[in-house]
Amino acid sequence: MSTSFPLIVEQRLEAPTRRLLRGDFRDVRTLPKLAPGTVLVLQVDGTYHVHRDLTHLTGHEPEVVGAVAASVVDLRTRPVSVQLTLPSLNPSASFDVRVIFNCRVTNPEEVAQAGTQIWGIEQALSHHLLSDGKLFAITQNESVELISTLRPAIHARIQAYCSVRPPRLRGMSVMLSNVTVVADVRLVDHDAALVAERRKQERSALVDEGEDRRVERLAGMDATRMQALGVARGEISIGRASDRLYDEKARARQELLQYVENLAATGSMDLIEPHAQQLVNKLTEALTDTPVADASRLEGSRPAARGLPSRPSDDELPEPMEGNDDDEY
Repeated sequence: MSTSFPLIVEQRLEAPTRRLLRGDFRDVRTLPKLAPGTVLVLQVDGTYHVHRDLTHLTGHEPEVVGAVAASVVDLRTRPVSVQLTLPSLNPSASFDVRVIFNCRVTNPEEVAQAGTQIWGIEQALSHHLLSDGKLFAITQNESVELISTLRPAIHARIQAYCSVRPPRLRGMSVMLSNVTVVADVRLVDHDAALVAERRKQERSALVDEGEDRRVERLAGMDATRMQALGVARGEISIGRASDRLYDEKARARQELLQYVENLAATGSMDLIEPHAQQLVNKLTEALTDTPVADASRLEGSRPAARGLPSRPSDDELPEPMEGNDDDEY
């Protein structure tokens, strides 16, 4: 019994019932059931009879009573896939080709007569394709890595071969539908790994490029803008940013004040031009919040340079004016 295309069922039949005076009889319920798109073929004395509908049979028909075998044949067009393995330059690798044919039964009597010869339809089509020696010549001296280059040649060769020498199966029409050269699983995995690594490197390059631009932008910022950027991004708190700015400004003021004191301590103030000395005095006032006349208190007991007078003694201070602050004079 078969369950493959195009023979859905093939079975031998028991002898019919012998009945005196009423003739032989076969119960039609013992015949194979028909599915949509199929026909029943009865073998009677070396001949084959096709029945497309069983509802009209009574069991007294000569071909029904005399049948020794019954077959159910599928008449619908079916795709039949054939797998081919073609050699490559590397003995451990090969080219896998999948060829699809559209097959249709044109003569159900011949299909039933061929019987088991038709059951191996895939093997018959595969044998037909592999009989083409030029197909092997395309791949046997090539590496599987060239699969993309060889695909058109393999497809064209199979198409040409089937056009010149179409496959022949008894009672059937066969037409080439599609040819696919399947990539080796190892090649697919290798290419996938390469694509993943390439994307990873591209992403890393973009991240590095963005980081470089960020560093370059930060390098051109002053401390205040950096602190503001940190607050905007939530990287530091406003209080911490304020403390940092205060500390940085205090340190800058201290360094500049120390420089001015060094000028005074070394006598370099005497060498400064008057207008430049006025600028130094203004700078000193700004750094110390002290009038220039009191700038010498920053130097302790060091003598004041010209333009930066020593702190006057208490006797030299004028009496404070009524209504003014005690430290104004």
